[in-house]
Amino acid sequence: ERWINQVRQLLAGDAELRHAANEPVLMAHTRLLQFGDSSSLQVAMPWSHERLFQLCPVDFAETYATITMRWEGQAISYDPWPFDVDHFTVSVQGRLLDQSTFADNVAYRAALAAAPLHQMRWDVAPLRA
Repeated sequence: ERWINQVRQLLAGDAELRHAANEPVLMAHTRLLQFGDSSSLQVAMPWSHERLFQLCPVDFAETYATITMRWEGQAISYDPWPFDVDHFTVSVQGRLLDQSTFADNVAYRAALAAAPLHQMRWDVAPLRA
């Protein structure tokens, strides 16, 4: 809280930056970051095939919506659709391990170094009825 107040004081002389440091705008950006982070984790570490994201910013002026994300195979959909494009593709590359526990950090690092590279890819589009 102290740090945020110091930043607000530093930005007070610039109208655009001062606006960006207002509580509603900061909260909207925080919620937007949480939405993106949670969406990526939803498919990289699947918890379920459907998830509700509450308090997603609509207008950066304290208007929020609940968005449903559905994931099936290589398809991700959202309702309501929160993006400014019709659809898009996302991908992530990493090393895919065939085990989830290791004797120690050395064993984990060795398994990670030996694991093949793997790319996961998803098509993202509005939910179709």
